[in-house]
Amino acid sequence: MKNLNNYLVVFCLTLCISCGQQFSFKKTSPSMELSNGVYFYPYEKSQETHRQNAYAKNEMSVFFQVVDSDGVSITNLNANDFIVRENGIPISTSNLSWDTPSNGVDIVFVIDETNSMSGIINSVKANVRAFVSNLSSKSLKSNLCLVTFRDTVTRICSNFVEDIPSTLQNENSEDFLEKLNTIEAIGGGDIPENQLDGIQQAALQTPWHNGYQRAIIMITEAPFHYAPEYLGDAGDAAPYYENVVDLIQSQQIMTFTLAKNGVPGYTSGFKGRPSLSESTGAEHFDIQRVISDASEMNKIFGVIAERLATKYTIRYTAEDNGLDPTLPLSERNITVTLKNPIPGASVRITSRSSSYPSGVPQQNTRWTLNPPFAIASASLEVWMNGSPSPISYSLNGGDLVFASAPPPGAEILAKYEFADLRNNVKIFPIFTKPTPDYYTFKTKFNGIPTDPEHVRITQTPDGKNMIEPQDCVFDNADPFKIRTNGGLFVSFEMIPF
Repeated sequence: MKNLNNYLVVFCLTLCISCGQQFSFKKTSPSMELSNGVYFYPYEKSQETHRQNAYAKNEMSVFFQVVDSDGVSITNLNANDFIVRENGIPISTSNLSWDTPSNGVDIVFVIDETNSMSGIINSVKANVRAFVSNLSSKSLKSNLCLVTFRDTVTRICSNFVEDIPSTLQNENSEDFLEKLNTIEAIGGGDIPENQLDGIQQAALQTPWHNGYQRAIIMITEAPFHYAPEYLGDAGDAAPYYENVVDLIQSQQIMTFTLAKNGVPGYTSGFKGRPSLSESTGAEHFDIQRVISDASEMNKIFGVIAERLATKYTIRYTAEDNGLDPTLPLSERNITVTLKNPIPGASVRITSRSSSYPSGVPQQNTRWTLNPPFAIASASLEVWMNGSPSPISYSLNGGDLVFASAPPPGAEILAKYEFADLRNNVKIFPIFTKPTPDYYTFKTKFNGIPTDPEHVRITQTPDGKNMIEPQDCVFDNADPFKIRTNGGLFVSFEMIPF
């Protein structure tokens, strides 16, 4: 008998789909020479891998002050002194993390430097020293920095000049005043300016001190540019309002606005989000107060100083407290009360934040399978993280559907057979070396002798013989018991006429 050459082909297709879900489809069906003249084509299940979206836990942060009847901050409290509830559900003290009040605050002034702002800038200059002194009297060290804007951001905060305690002057506030003196309130172009990018750059570029409170005081007379509808002279530099709100919330930056009343985003919500100040537990002030009476700036700075002084922080995760992590922040009614009331004392919540302001996205329960052929539904097997799925599932219109959502990050493996037997076995021709014309072939499939219609034998131009099982071998009636044998064993011998 002449020696045979084996022929190996591996078919592998790998795909990837979007929305954070990983997917792959794999089908491997080589022909394998088991011995001289015997080949095997496996009958294989195909498989796809998907992955459940993985999200971090939804962490809630609550910032608040405790003051006595005279408005003086109470500073000697700890987490066990408070009762925290969300939508009426108490949060276990053991599930709370606790930050004691900060001794310092980084404050970035984000100031419009167009030509209408010179009088306002002078009011800031006249009251900055008193503002810093006020904060200091509340045992709160302040660091000031400056960001300016027109239709683009013209100055960023690249560093805080540190105060030297041993000197009489405050080096930080003096440096801030020097920078204010360099502002030229000129130009402006169209009426809106790029306040949002000023806030965005302050949040992203400022070298905030670890452990310090963060605050922005944005001062302008104009409305703001925003993407994508109102770019104006700002062009592509105008950010999305929603992105700026998410940024200052995630970085826990109290954002005070001194601007015109009646402008959405300043005094009311915008784009389905709260105003800049409301979203961070800060406050909005009408700039007309300062335009009408420059002394109002000192009063406004006094309110801001009080809001910044002695702020407690409590954090908890929705998942660890039996709360719905998918709820948006706007639907979370959070209250903080004293466990043992102090006469005349009250708790003031200054801001709240969530690591997912819109709520954790709903977890998937359905994945679309992507086979190249129809699936035999009864053959479907689903594994989760390497074990049979503990969650019941079904095949619905080509989709794998779970009765409940798999856990975050779960790897989901779907194994199945195709409805047509032929598609579960990948057949490639078998080639032999050239043989004399007086030889013929006798073939068997899974030990069953074949008839002429079951196999085709042709000769290639170089004289080799090519042996090919025909489609009728793979009829769904399975005449050669391919499913039972786990594949197709092909054996043949050459015999003389």
